[in-house]
Amino acid sequence: MLNSRFQNTFLPGVIVAIALVLFGWILVPAERVVPVLAAIAILIIYGAVVWFATPGIEKLNPAILSIAIECGLIAGLIFVSEIILEYVLLPKDNTTFGLIEFGSVFFIYFLSGLITALQTKNIRNGVLSAIWTAMIATLMWAIAVLAMDYLFRGTPQQTKVFQAEGNYADFAQSGMTNFNAFIMEDFMGAVFYHSLLGPMLAALFGLIGGLIGRGISKVRSK
Repeated sequence: MLNSRFQNTFLPGVIVAIALVLFGWILVPAERVVPVLAAIAILIIYGAVVWFATPGIEKLNPAILSIAIECGLIAGLIFVSEIILEYVLLPKDNTTFGLIEFGSVFFIYFLSGLITALQTKNIRNGVLSAIWTAMIATLMWAIAVLAMDYLFRGTPQQTKVFQAEGNYADFAQSGMTNFNAFIMEDFMGAVFYHSLLGPMLAALFGLIGGLIGRGISKVRSK
């Protein structure tokens, strides 16, 4: 069954992400434990949602999960590609990269809702598909961003990436005295907020796509 295959892939990904969070905490103990615990908690919630809700989603309509997996992988690859390209191309300012990255991902969330609503003739299904799309993409982002940080830790490439992202300026304004601890807390906070806000924004874009998709399906049925 699709939901079982999805669970068997997604849940190990959650475990990998949690392991990367814990590894970072051991590597560079954060000055505050709250960001670390928050990152772990949101990842556990992701795992629990997928474990308990996925069978119901597939029972509701198999197209929801099927479309979400395809769109989630595409959105996730966009996230991962942007993270890798930052370290390869080393732009002086990654604002443009970020705008293209998130603009493309939000469009994928919209498409997920649109396509699902078109196929199922149901707006709610479009919203659910977009949310699941975001969860898949966000988990891929979390694994990639932490892995790349550890892989390039202390390298000239990472210094240039941090400069492009404004990390040094943010550190100067943070009041903290340990840059490595600041960066680790920043990444843990990013994992939490990205994971929290991603599905919320996806629900919005999925709703827009769902409304359009339902409208198109009504026109076609006349």
